[in-house]
This record gives sequence, C-alpha cells and structure tokens, in this order.
Amino acid sequence: MVSKIKEELLSKTVYLTSHEKECLIKALQNAEAAHFGQRRATGEPYIIHPIAVCGILAHYNADITTLI
Repeated sequence: MVSKIKEELLSKTVYLTSHEKECLIKALQNAEAAHFGQRRATGEPYIIHPIAVCGILAHYNADITTLI
C-alpha cells in the first residue's frame, strides 16, 4: 500500500529536476524510518497520510521545499 502511494506521488513530480527528485526520495525514506511502526486509528501505516498530502501538493506543482 505504501509503495503504491509513493509511486503515485513520484508520477506527479515530472516537473522537478533530477536533483529535486533525489531530495524528495531521501525525505520519503527519512519519513518512513521516523514513522516506522506507527499506525493510524484505522490500522493503516501512519506514513500514508503525509505521502498522500505531498501527492496533492505535487498535483499543483508545489516546489521542492513545500513538498519536503
């Protein structure tokens, strides 16, 4: 589930430079590590929500600082 949401996010970031995409991927890895094992009340991994919000922002071509 998390990998699908990450793929959806990355597919929305075609406007970013390769360096910015690398930064975003590192930020995603750090966020996943920081929230490892955390769950929402629904039982879903917590990290799904911030990644989904990032995807919404990417849809509107938010800059890398906003995404991270």
